[in-house]
Amino acid sequence: MVKLLKNPDPVSFQASIKEHLLVHEAENNLPLGILASLIAGEYRDHDPYLARVEDRGGIKLVVMCTPPYPAILSFEEVPPDQEIISL
Repeated sequence: MVKLLKNPDPVSFQASIKEHLLVHEAENNLPLGILASLIAGEYRDHDPYLARVEDRGGIKLVVMCTPPYPAILSFEEVPPDQEIISL
């Protein structure tokens, strides 16, 4: 079952996804950097949107948005269209 799990707290969000992002650290340097900036108190003019999509206990997709900037998606495989629609 696909689940969307939102988490507005950057510290606990980072704890829940950091290992997933570090598997492909070079590809995920932007989301890792943004998380570090959020934890340091930056990007606080608007609430960030932080979420992950899980399926069968594993993270399939990480979504981060720090308005006014567009959303950033991180995934190991191209997610099926239905997962994106569910998101």
